[in-house]
Amino acid sequence: MASAVVAERGELTELNNSGRTSQEDQTATAAARTFWSGPISRFVSESTDAGSFYQRRAALVADLIAKHVPTGKVLDVGCGSGDLVLHLARRSYPAHGVDLSREQIARAVTAAGMEALPAVPTFTVGDLETVDASKQFDAICAIGVLPYIQEQPAFLNALLERVSARGVLVVSLTRARSLFTLVALWRHCLNFTPTRAWLRIAGNLARTGIWSGGFVERRNAARLTSAARLDAVMARRGTRRIDALALHNLAFLDRGAPRRNSLGGWLSGQFAWCIILAYRRGDQNTCA
Repeated sequence: MASAVVAERGELTELNNSGRTSQEDQTATAAARTFWSGPISRFVSESTDAGSFYQRRAALVADLIAKHVPTGKVLDVGCGSGDLVLHLARRSYPAHGVDLSREQIARAVTAAGMEALPAVPTFTVGDLETVDASKQFDAICAIGVLPYIQEQPAFLNALLERVSARGVLVVSLTRARSLFTLVALWRHCLNFTPTRAWLRIAGNLARTGIWSGGFVERRNAARLTSAARLDAVMARRGTRRIDALALHNLAFLDRGAPRRNSLGGWLSGQFAWCIILAYRRGDQNTCA
């Protein structure tokens, strides 16, 4: 049975997952919920800092959506504290965000209630399965989500099933081999402590480029870490890449990111930490 809490300018809808039938899927979801309500609390405070990388990234993704989807409904899977959803609501997009972190969704609802937005954003505590499968969206975003997904191709299929004809899917890749990872490891070494926690974070950064390491099994952690790999996967699903943006998570390198020349774009593509890719449905035939 669904319950709902409505804020002044945002709606928090909490749904159960009674539709799940796979015990393995339920276990994975339980692990995800534990992760996003536990060690991720450190990320929650960092991501909501004014001027943080995550705030800047949300604004750039909103620009990208406005460029390719002038109007329409938008779904943000793994919306975090709702930064992207709020950017879109300010531009009059009917936007919905879903995230497993109850803490982050609560922050999103609070933030939405502090603004007089032209479109009322909505938020759900949950994952993609809590979104009505019959609903179609003109754009779907999954930013910073793939590193936490066990079965990435299946996840992409589920996203595309909810994208309308000629709609746009925006996803991001996180790369361990990046300048940000080197800087993060260097900073971590400067704060060395002979503890298991220190070693675990060092290993996570080296393996995934993410301090938390997520809860994804090691064998799946690096499945889709290059744009070429993702392009091939998406081509087999009848989509074509229409845009890309490479970000370093280093402020001095990310200035003017959308306006880089060809050389700057190539260098960023080689050493960037976060690569955002936009695909449009129906731009080529589905491959076998």
